[in-house]
Amino acid sequence: MNKKILISLSVIAAVAAIAVGGTIAYFSDTETSTGNTFTAGAIDLKIDNESYVTNDAGVLVRSGNTSWGLSDLTNQLFFNFADLKPGDIGEDTISIHVDSNDAWACMAARITGTPENGVNDPESDVDTTVGANDGELQNELNFVFWVDEGDNVLETDEDANVWTGTVQEFVNSSPRILADSTYNIFTGNQADPLDGGADYHLAKAWCFGALTLAPVAEGANNPLQGTGINCNGANVTNISQTDGVVGDIQFYAVQSRNNPGFTCAGWTPTWPLPAATVTEGTGWSAVDLDQTNGQSANLGGGQQQFEWFAKARNNNVNWEIAVGTDDAAVGGYSSAEAIWAAGVTKTFSLSYNVAGNATLAIAGETPVSFPVDSVGTLARIGVNVKAPTSVVTTVDNLALSVAAPLSDDDVTVTGGTNNLLITGVNLNQSWTLTGDFTFSAVGSGTGFSQENPAVQFSVD
Repeated sequence: MNKKILISLSVIAAVAAIAVGGTIAYFSDTETSTGNTFTAGAIDLKIDNESYVTNDAGVLVRSGNTSWGLSDLTNQLFFNFADLKPGDIGEDTISIHVDSNDAWACMAARITGTPENGVNDPESDVDTTVGANDGELQNELNFVFWVDEGDNVLETDEDANVWTGTVQEFVNSSPRILADSTYNIFTGNQADPLDGGADYHLAKAWCFGALTLAPVAEGANNPLQGTGINCNGANVTNISQTDGVVGDIQFYAVQSRNNPGFTCAGWTPTWPLPAATVTEGTGWSAVDLDQTNGQSANLGGGQQQFEWFAKARNNNVNWEIAVGTDDAAVGGYSSAEAIWAAGVTKTFSLSYNVAGNATLAIAGETPVSFPVDSVGTLARIGVNVKAPTSVVTTVDNLALSVAAPLSDDDVTVTGGTNNLLITGVNLNQSWTLTGDFTFSAVGSGTGFSQENPAVQFSVD
């Protein structure tokens, strides 16, 4: 038995010696792929514009302030014209580029203002709507859009059926298709995206009067010799004298690959928010005044009734939140109990919708709603902040959904009253005002058993 063990050990030792002292080769091969990368394509929509307009002498000239080279849109204006006369005409050709990837593309427009700019004697004879924003020029300016070759002239071989109508009608028909899964205005085909890297030309002409098409034969045409568009101002009435129209135009491009069903009808433009004006110390609160019985608030020398109100306050014993149109009349408002601890910050939202309902919601409390369908034009929000001597009342982090970030978004009061007045934006649409409330006791007392620390909102 021992002999067999010794033989076995010697064989193992021999094998080990071979492995250490020699080299064993095998057939082999190595293949290496280096520098593997993924690079995303680009959709970078860029626009240029070549513009012409009737000058003071009644002659069509190039408009330098509404023409620019290929770029992203920042402060460029397609239209920036004053002192229009019936029969005036303008023409632009927009060049559209979507970088290196095929893309769907859409265009939208909106009117942001229709200023009346006063009413002179001839206009007053025919114009019965004379509010600050009741101008009629948007109904007197007529447009035509066509697919152009880039020479700013409507020619007989070009499609002038892209769109025609007034400014108001164009806005009402937005968004417009440039190229989506249903149609491409440049090729006339369905499901035909814009080619990445290609140039596309969309021309538009406007007329202050009756616009008619007079396309010229294809060739080396120049818009200064004729745009292919005629304008007759003979039937323009005095109703639009001194009036204006202000608006925005937006272009949108999105990749077509892996996005086969995109439609411009399903796209919602994202418009820049206007800036509101916020004034501290000169606002008002009509919350505790009876609108129905004709009482009103003093607005720095003037008298003004509110349309509707909301509030969060301590009513000597109980906290309450309320929304309504008449704080003194039974059934003129809705309210609910609330709870506050000193120094606790609570988020709130005050909402209005175009159906005519207002809601005040405070974190941890029961929301309160009331129908407040306005009979007037909503133009401002007054935030009235009140605190007795034993309380600090703070409202901060205010944000209004229909406005750019507010320039002044907080107010703090100790033993007194202060106000914020928010103006300059359209409140006749759905909107929400958000922010934070804090009621803090001063010293050792709770402060909340005393008279009326409150935040009150008046909307007018």
